[in-house]
Amino acid sequence: MIMISWQPKRIIMLIGILLLSPSAISAANMNLYGTLVEHQPCIVNNALPIDVPFGEVLIEQINGINYEKKIKLVFECETPEIPPLSLRHKGTVTTFDEAAVSGIVDDFGIHVDLETANGRVPFTVGKAFVITDRAQSSLQTTIMVTPVKKKGAILGAGYFTATSTLQIEYQ
Repeated sequence: MIMISWQPKRIIMLIGILLLSPSAISAANMNLYGTLVEHQPCIVNNALPIDVPFGEVLIEQINGINYEKKIKLVFECETPEIPPLSLRHKGTVTTFDEAAVSGIVDDFGIHVDLETANGRVPFTVGKAFVITDRAQSSLQTTIMVTPVKKKGAILGAGYFTATSTLQIEYQ
């Protein structure tokens, strides 16, 4: 009679050899696929520039309230379901008001407020706000723009202009 002695080290080695042997390995192919898409573009105000003529502004009446202009922004998107959007105010900020963009006149700028669900708030340059006023395939919000000057500044008469960019960002 032949006796086989199984030692734990030999058993572990035998299992290891069986697991690594090509006949003991099984493989399945995995197919991964899909389609990459971007959000459909949304257009602000029919892709037209937003020009805000202030006309003649009396220097002594610049106080952040006078000469306010309201601008309704309408966002049209090509999809029935609009993705969550935010609006970012970009431009060169003044040294005296973080929600005002500077232009060609020192110590002068155009302050921008944004109408939100919580009321009117300063639209800080560089900051983004989520747009929540939704209607089927369009969104809308209102911004208010007002001439402002640095406290104590003495402005001279002349032409002024300032530029800001409103950028749509997909969430």
